[in-house]
Amino acid sequence: MGHAKRMLAAAGGLLVCGSAMAATPWTTPSGNGAFFHYDNGQNAQPLNNGFGNPVLQNGVQFVFIPQNFQASASGGGGQPVTASDQFDVDLHAFAGYKFTEIRIQVLGNYAITPTGSINVTGAMDISELPSGRSTHNALVTTPVMPITSGSGSWQGDTYRDLSLIDGGVPFTDVHISYSNNLIAISTGGSATVYNTIVGFPIAVTVIPAPGALALLGLGGLIATRRRR
Repeated sequence: MGHAKRMLAAAGGLLVCGSAMAATPWTTPSGNGAFFHYDNGQNAQPLNNGFGNPVLQNGVQFVFIPQNFQASASGGGGQPVTASDQFDVDLHAFAGYKFTEIRIQVLGNYAITPTGSINVTGAMDISELPSGRSTHNALVTTPVMPITSGSGSWQGDTYRDLSLIDGGVPFTDVHISYSNNLIAISTGGSATVYNTIVGFPIAVTVIPAPGALALLGLGGLIATRRRR
């Protein structure tokens, strides 16, 4: 493994620890979505507030448009330059609803001139409130990281289908944490990687009330008897 890739592998293990630094609350840290309430929305990085403040679209998707979330290296020294941030938020489903899918999608750009490398790492952690089940889901990027030449766009995706792991006990109150790291290394010029858009869509399903299930069963029984 080359020097640049060894440095990227080491830097790629870095994750932001929100509990180790003061957090920056979102401009609107709490509010209502279409089927849920959210609170405690914040970003971990107090200096550059990499993600910025999200906008809740259509009541089910938080969209961040970072203004200066980038890592840029120049001079050919071969040392990694890293930009990191983490957002956290608590979600509470309205009565009769449950969370079924959480997905975080990321878009960005990069440029390497003439030699260097960039890397993007990240992970989504979902934990049940007040304490309970949890999942960890790494960010998968296209192109595969690290990238060692050229310029263009990259995208990342991390996803969890909660309905596959709920075991019949719905997820109704969850904490979402997403860490993102951008790493740039210059080995003979400059290398820059940007994070431009982060989308955070949430899928919610109606939980049938026991009374509704009973009526459904009774209706089916009546229909069956009428057909006889």
